[in-house]
Amino acid sequence: MNFKPFSIYIIAGIILSACLVSCVSQRVSVIESFNYDAQKNISTYSVLPYGSIDIPGKWDKGKYNSNSFQQWFIDKDSISIAIAIGSYQGFEFNQDGSKQGMDFLKAYYKWEADYFLEKHGLTSEIIEQNTDLNYIIFLTKGTNQQANVETYYLFCEKNGNVFNLSIPISGKWYKNTKIEFLKKLISQSTASRN
Repeated sequence: MNFKPFSIYIIAGIILSACLVSCVSQRVSVIESFNYDAQKNISTYSVLPYGSIDIPGKWDKGKYNSNSFQQWFIDKDSISIAIAIGSYQGFEFNQDGSKQGMDFLKAYYKWEADYFLEKHGLTSEIIEQNTDLNYIIFLTKGTNQQANVETYYLFCEKNGNVFNLSIPISGKWYKNTKIEFLKKLISQSTASRN
């Protein structure tokens, strides 16, 4: 074949554009922020482009788990919560993005429950499902490395974005307080369009 130099540049440009689109679609840069509004008495955690959540009261930023993308927060009474916000397409059980809404949440719960059982010997049970607001609340409990584990989780999917909220064992908050707090958090969350 005899290609003219101009057509080679066009073909090379098309190939380069396809490679760039492919590479860019695989990575998403995020901007994470956290601030406290003393007038409103609200701490706001944002992970853009996915969403944000308002946490009632003053909370301090704690450790970050880079494996689960969970940001931990602690309040003046030493209550800890963890929050992760991301896309529903970033999970190994949903690489193709085919699971959405409650189907995604049920698969996410099963994936996490299997992990907790297989890796840590912990059991999980669903406490509440809400198909209108698209969330599942569940409890994971048991003994791991001679420590009692009791963590309440709320998984919610909004606009293709996932909120993973959790509150571990605490002698200061009981079951109903934790569940109501998780529901309040998710009602005060905002998900960006995905």
